[in-house]
Amino acid sequence: MTVSEDHPITTSDAEIDAAIARGQHTPAPYAEKVWYDAKRDAIVARILSVGVVGSVDVPFARHRLQGLQDATPEQLSQMELEGGGTGIVWPTLDIAHYIPGLLAGVFGTARWMAALNGRRGGQSTTPAKAMAARANGAKGGRPAARQRTAASRRSPARGYRKTVKKSATRKRRSPSKPK
Repeated sequence: MTVSEDHPITTSDAEIDAAIARGQHTPAPYAEKVWYDAKRDAIVARILSVGVVGSVDVPFARHRLQGLQDATPEQLSQMELEGGGTGIVWPTLDIAHYIPGLLAGVFGTARWMAALNGRRGGQSTTPAKAMAARANGAKGGRPAARQRTAASRRSPARGYRKTVKKSATRKRRSPSKPK
């Protein structure tokens, strides 16, 4: 058992070994069957999990899965299950996805996920936002930030907080005199 003076929590080697053993005996969810649903434009997996009675059909939007955006319905329907039902493979497209990863919301590489999430965030537009953007544009752009008063800086948890401008704390240089 390792004890650190900095950390009061101690874990014995036996507890660590027991946790590792529990993790090794918990099988990942797997798919019993997969198919392409053209009506929903989604890959559907019938998911089973050990210890759970029955199954559930989980659809995954095709356009969110990396590598499947430009695939035809015929190519999408040519998929196979591999790895005991933990992987979906499209041999003709040379693409594979891991079922537990899909269930966790991982639809591709880290770069793909960043681009996918960035696109989603940039698409949140409402008629009110569009109208405000047009109105601000007609006025010459976004309004300048207004000076905040001490009362508006007050935080209920902190009380009043006085801010000091950096320029007020620095020593000012006197203008250089010509020689």
